[in-house]
Amino acid sequence: DAGDGYGYEQGQYKHRIFTTKAGPNNFSMVQETTGAYQPTYRSFQVILFGLPFQAGRCVVDGEITAFGQEGRQVKVEVPEGFGEILFS
Repeated sequence: DAGDGYGYEQGQYKHRIFTTKAGPNNFSMVQETTGAYQPTYRSFQVILFGLPFQAGRCVVDGEITAFGQEGRQVKVEVPEGFGEILFS
């Protein structure tokens, strides 16, 4: 919730579960959310360290998305409500 009251008691919260899967040439992250809270921010910067491959592309919710890569670290900005990120 916003951190300034008891809105969570009326469902004004956002609970996020991130599930990841990694293969030798791909990495995926799935987000599941519950709760009705709408945060003021609209995006996340996701930073992954130590990928065992050079990512050639990033797909967020089915759309090819620009990302940065330096060595084994990748960065991508995604909508806060994304469903799936896939690096391959």
